[in-house]
Amino acid sequence: MKKLHLVLASLATATSFLLAPQVAWANQSDDSQESSSAVSESSKELENKEQEEAFFKTLLKVEATAIDKGQDKIFESSKNWMYEAVDGKEPPKPTERPYKIPEDWKMHPSLTKDDRRDIGYRIMTPGMKGYVNLYTLEAYTTSPLKGGKLLTEKELEERLKSDRPDAIFQESIEIDGKQFQARYEVEPEHDTACLVFYRLEDTGKQDDSVLVGALYFPLERDQDLETAISQQVGNLKGILSQLSKDK
Repeated sequence: MKKLHLVLASLATATSFLLAPQVAWANQSDDSQESSSAVSESSKELENKEQEEAFFKTLLKVEATAIDKGQDKIFESSKNWMYEAVDGKEPPKPTERPYKIPEDWKMHPSLTKDDRRDIGYRIMTPGMKGYVNLYTLEAYTTSPLKGGKLLTEKELEERLKSDRPDAIFQESIEIDGKQFQARYEVEPEHDTACLVFYRLEDTGKQDDSVLVGALYFPLERDQDLETAISQQVGNLKGILSQLSKDK
């Protein structure tokens, strides 16, 4: 009986020895699959980012479209904290800036906070899923009536960062000879991308504004939708050119 026990023990040891490399190999295989999956996801993310960057650069090249037909609207400059009388004088009112919107843009109540200063337009073109937001931010650190200064470039960037999601791409461009900044934002959880143009006016007048125009559209899109988006970028650039002043 004692010999039988020794034989069984020897067999168990040998079996354990033979199985050990197989278990180790299986664990290595699992680790390899996880690593391969992570690399695949990383490659896909990189590919998607490269595709979005290429589309971003394509949209920047779109020429501004002159809006000849459409509804007439009024946009107002930033208030710039000029809400209260100073030294007994009434504060100046924001200046009005007329502009025209394309026929396929319709003001949407749920996207609009102020129909003269923070407006949302739904794009009604068949097959085009998207909307536009036009608004202003304060251009001065505090009220110019109380000595407030125009934002510096760094302060402007900080103001944009506090107002909007992070941008994955950013670049300087010209729209009809006027300098603008362009941002490209993505929200994968909402299948949404956004192209943003903004400009800090610097004419020395109290109604200088940070003018912002944002076009929202789906991340998932085909060639027809990309063509429609490009057309709307031209419209947005045309409107921003109408609204932005140099003097």
